[in-house]
Amino acid sequence: MRYVAVLIAFVLFAAGCNQIDAASAESQSKTPQKKVLIVTGIDYPGHKWKLTAPVLAKAIAADKRLNVTITEDPNDLAKDGLGDYDVIVAHFMDWEVPDPGPKARANLKNAVRNGMGLVLVHFACGAFQEWPEFVKIAGRVWDPNLRA
Repeated sequence: MRYVAVLIAFVLFAAGCNQIDAASAESQSKTPQKKVLIVTGIDYPGHKWKLTAPVLAKAIAADKRLNVTITEDPNDLAKDGLGDYDVIVAHFMDWEVPDPGPKARANLKNAVRNGMGLVLVHFACGAFQEWPEFVKIAGRVWDPNLRA
């Protein structure tokens, strides 16, 4: 349960929502919703996105200030309209699949540069292994060359 509370706090922070408080449901319903895009669909067998993404979405959507959309295709990061969201929750990893490519990289970079929040869940720190600049956006990434 503590994990869920921390996750929601990160999403709210990334989305730029007001401080979490004990506001009533009525006041929360008057607050404009922040749009959250969960990007999932690719993982290796140790991280079962089909099981975890719905739980993640439900936990985030429990806060009525957040409107959650899930895409099961990381290539959607390359589509126009990414800027319509307030925060992206990355929940995928390209273990044996190439990352979504240059257009997705440019969209993600521009979105974050323009103030969109980015939350990486678990192994999403390895989502863009072919893109060295991802460490600047994410803060920390998985480097397959540093395996112990």
